[in-house]
Amino acid sequence: MKSKGLLISMAGAAFLVSFGVANAQSAPTITSFVATPSSITNGQNSVLSWAVTDASSTSIDNGVGTVAGASVIVSPVVTTTYDLSAVNPMGTTSASVTVTVDTNTSGSNLQLQIQNIQDQIATLTQQLQLLLRQQQQANMGGSASSCAVFNRDLSEGDNGGDVRALQQTLSSSVPSIFPPGFVTGYFGEHTKEALKIFQEKMGIASTSTGFFGPLTRGFLGRECESENGVVSSSTTISNGGQEGNGPMLNFGERNRGEGQGNGIGNDQ
Repeated sequence: MKSKGLLISMAGAAFLVSFGVANAQSAPTITSFVATPSSITNGQNSVLSWAVTDASSTSIDNGVGTVAGASVIVSPVVTTTYDLSAVNPMGTTSASVTVTVDTNTSGSNLQLQIQNIQDQIATLTQQLQLLLRQQQQANMGGSASSCAVFNRDLSEGDNGGDVRALQQTLSSSVPSIFPPGFVTGYFGEHTKEALKIFQEKMGIASTSTGFFGPLTRGFLGRECESENGVVSSSTTISNGGQEGNGPMLNFGERNRGEGQGNGIGNDQ
């Protein structure tokens, strides 16, 4: 409130009359309106913050509504521009800020998703094959086979239930090289070296490379089905990393040369 004065002269006397004049109010002022961070990936948050003066109410569009304080958290799923409106009786002041959302899936993430789906399909396929064999055995009045089915070649870097099933066999055959504690489901250096010894010991390969291929898969399949194989339960048979029922072949101290042929390279 400002004071004003008016000098009045009457009958030779002067009078000073004071009165107040109200300051004129202006529209609100938006000093800043920012998003932190301004670029996010789908699923992340951004904080909208602002500095406003002389506003009787403040609101933000795109589903935020009336806001109090100086910040709010938003989680847009697509790139979105937010408009801030500050209002008082003298008018409305607006400002805007954009939050950019990256909805692109990186190549590595996409490849991982594809691999996970393939692993799930392989697991379901093996489970279906096992159920079919059990049904066939039941129809014939016999006992169901518990032999694992290895549907893929294995090499260093692979992982899954089929790797674990292979490691169980290696642990029973060459425990001094591959003790039970090494059974993890991951095909690492220890698995590779133990597989070399196993393949040479069983006569599968004269010079082994540590690759688990058609010859070794065929050998294990024949041994599992033969009367000479000793089969135990509770070995993982899927390459999806889930526990299931399957075999653990125990070859004991069998001498080299009792396998079903020789091979080298990627046929092992």
